[in-house]
Amino acid sequence: SSSGTSNQESGKVTGSLEGKYDIPDLNSTLTCKWNTSNLFTSNFEFKDALINGLKLNMETKYNPASNLKDGKLSGEYKSSIVALEGDVDLNLSGPLVNSSAVISHGAWLAGYQMSYDTA
Repeated sequence: SSSGTSNQESGKVTGSLEGKYDIPDLNSTLTCKWNTSNLFTSNFEFKDALINGLKLNMETKYNPASNLKDGKLSGEYKSSIVALEGDVDLNLSGPLVNSSAVISHGAWLAGYQMSYDTA
C-alpha cells in the first residue's frame, strides 16, 4: 500500500510505501515500510509459534542518512489464567527491558510490572 500528504503552508510532501507478506506455514507476517524521511522499518511477527497464545515480534528501524539503527524484541503470552508480556529495546547505548504479568483466580487479579535500564 502507499500513502502521501501535502502541507500547503510549508510545501512539504510526505509519503510512504508498505508491503505485507503473510507466511501461513509459519503462522507469521512480515511487514516492511519505507517513507520519504528515508526511514526503513520492518516487523516480523510469529503467532502461536511454540505454544498456543504465544506471540513473538521483532521490529527494526534503519535510516541510512543518519545511520540510525534501532530495534525491539517482544513476546506476549495469554491464556485464561495468566497474561505475560516482555520486551527488550535493541538500542546499542543500553537496552531497556520491560515486563509485566497478570494472574487471575476467580474474580481476583494480581499483577506485576517492571522495567530495567541496562545503561
